[in-house]
Amino acid sequence: IDGFPRFEVYATQPGGGNQVWQSRLFVNGHTGNVGIGTRSPAARLDVSGDLRVAGAADVVGNLRFAGLDAVGSGTRVRVVWGAVDTTGSIEAGQGFTISKNGTGRYLITYTVPFVGQPTVVATRVHMDLLTNAGASVQAGATAVVDYAAAGSAIVATANPSGSLADGSFTFVAIGPR
Repeated sequence: IDGFPRFEVYATQPGGGNQVWQSRLFVNGHTGNVGIGTRSPAARLDVSGDLRVAGAADVVGNLRFAGLDAVGSGTRVRVVWGAVDTTGSIEAGQGFTISKNGTGRYLITYTVPFVGQPTVVATRVHMDLLTNAGASVQAGATAVVDYAAAGSAIVATANPSGSLADGSFTFVAIGPR
């Protein structure tokens, strides 16, 4: 059928009276991709449905999540994170833009807004994001989240005396998808 080599395992659908068949496992003979619950696997293993691992799952390489569930709540969440330098340039992360709104104030705008209010945590980085300042670090320099909404957040950075001052920071926003 479909004109290419493959291996498929079929099973009857519940309530189908053993008359309605559905593909449960599919192996594409050209790509070697395996689909469980899908006849068009887009990766080496493509699972359409829930996955449960009872033992260890060792990942060699990158592990990407299209969606996470908050433990115990069933709420799907997503994460946006970033590192921003004193000028407001994005040094790391994606899914957001930054604009400076005066001395020590940075507006984070999420490329795709959360569907509800996220939790946002920010940490001030002393001087340069990639420099270990050693004993010269100023522990009083802070970053605080001044505003957190579904589409944006404001982070304010301060010097050790508590006055607004431009500063590098990192942040994590976790909220409902």
